[in-house]
Amino acid sequence: YNRLDITFLNEYLALIETASHQTTWTQVEQHRLTSASIRLLTWMWNEATVVRTPDAAEQLLSIAAGRAIPLVARLYSVDPNEVRAALRLVLDRIGRPDVSASEAYSLANNLQPIIDVDPAFAADVYAATFAHEEKSRKKTQIGGSKVLVLTSTRAQDYSMAYYILGVRFHHFLTRD
Repeated sequence: YNRLDITFLNEYLALIETASHQTTWTQVEQHRLTSASIRLLTWMWNEATVVRTPDAAEQLLSIAAGRAIPLVARLYSVDPNEVRAALRLVLDRIGRPDVSASEAYSLANNLQPIIDVDPAFAADVYAATFAHEEKSRKKTQIGGSKVLVLTSTRAQDYSMAYYILGVRFHHFLTRD
């Protein structure tokens, strides 16, 4: 994974996303896909620390939140221990100003497979998310459009995680 090129990030993600929807993989292949997804997420986080501009870092972190975290969460049942360890890093990142405020929302929005397999970790997601109050009014961009630029704030982005966790709470209670 050290040889990834950011130029082809969309293609890497598309290939792994497509592969993750296949139902014919062997258990070994599913584990490899899960490991590759986690390595890609980790690579994106690391790459965001060395890109040339803050805007490029924010864009990369936004893509990680919007595409890589859901991909990893969707594979939770394949290898709960490995995926839990990767997603625990998302929880550890909550509140840091150098990460996307959308990471918590993305994890909350993809909580269903976690609730189904590991309600105890789902409880950790609830606890970590609600333990933090994002107060930053720093502007963020919604979507990637250059024509119709919509903005939000980090606090608004993070508050979406509260909302989604509230929506998922009934399923969480009935599953646990």
